[in-house]
Parts: sequence; C-alpha cells; structure tokens
Amino acid sequence: MKINCLQTGLLQTNCYCVCRTDSDGSTHIAVIDPGDDIRAILSALSSLNGSLDYIILTHAHFDHLLALTDLKASFPDAKVCVGEKEDYSVSTIVSIARRGLGPYFSSSSVSSPSFSVPPADILLKDGQEIFGFKVLHTPGHTAGSICLLDEKEHVLFSGDTLFCGSYGRTDLGGSVEDMRDSLARLLKLDPSTVVLSGHDRTTTIGEEKGNFLWN
Repeated sequence: MKINCLQTGLLQTNCYCVCRTDSDGSTHIAVIDPGDDIRAILSALSSLNGSLDYIILTHAHFDHLLALTDLKASFPDAKVCVGEKEDYSVSTIVSIARRGLGPYFSSSSVSSPSFSVPPADILLKDGQEIFGFKVLHTPGHTAGSICLLDEKEHVLFSGDTLFCGSYGRTDLGGSVEDMRDSLARLLKLDPSTVVLSGHDRTTTIGEEKGNFLWN
C-alpha cells in the first residue's frame, strides 16, 4: 500500500490517495476525503498512473468533500462510498457548513446555490471489506462516521474521530456518548496501528492509549 497525503482547503483537511498494486502490476487507487483543491488532487492522481476505483468519505462534513463533485466528474466510474448511517443530504452539509464556518461561510463554495454532491454508489456497513480495508462504524463526530482499517499493515484512517492527542468535535451532528464508545473501540486495536486522521499529524494507537484524554 502506498499513501499520498494532501492537505486541502481552508481547514487543512487531509486527503489521502491510497494505491494498491495487483499481482499483474496494475495500480488501483482510492481517494479518502477529497476535501478541496481539485487541481492538486488531480495532479497527484496523474502522477500515480492508476485506476481510481473508489472515493470514500469518512463522514459528510463540508471540509471533507468540497472536491467530490469535480473528482467524480473527472472519474465517473469511481464509486462514491459513504457510511450507511451518515446524513449525506445537501441540506445537512450546507447547514453544518454554515454553523462550522461562521463568517467565512458566505465566501465558501458550499454557500453557492449550485452546490451539490453526487449520489452515493455504495453505503458502507460496519465490518464490510472494501479496497483492502475493514469498515468500522465510529459515530460521535457524526452519526455515520467511519474509520478504515488495514488489518494486515496496521494502518487506520480515522477521519475526524481520533486525532493526535485529541478527537473530533461532537456539536455538529455528533454525540459525546457515541464518541466515547467509538474511541474505546479504536483504542482496543493493536498499539502499533498507525493512525492517519482527517487533520493534523500521524499518531499511533499506542500513543493515544497513554493520553490522559482517554482515561
């Protein structure tokens, strides 16, 4: 597995281009959370020289999907994947953006009357396997937040559930109680598991187990 991370948009959301190579040498790609900056994402994909199979959202907050429509238009065969319990409606995405961005909302692309998102092609269930990942339903940041776990390589894409030394806010469609349960689930993973989150730097499950926030 090869991972290319791009920091995108106003909130510096981590967009991941993940490559896997088949036995015949062909390269397949999944983009996780196309936050913004479609030109940078397309440039990264061009350099990887593979087939974009999936566009996966860890959750449907605006800062994780502003490049989604353009990316889907550029790769119409790529499957858009969202957690089955996530509210993926335009009205909710816009409402949360208005609350989360405050005075910056009016200047953001999500405020445009033409803002839209493509329909989800695949609704991901807890425990489902996709692109070499096990889907973990981890509500708390949103009701349908997911994490993606590569059990063989001990890598977790945690979205905005778990950060280095912190966790996602719960006041934009989430729940403190659900977040507590989801964090407890993640912290039972192998301590060597590398955590690639939706913002900020890489950490490990072992590092976060020792953090006072989880005690």
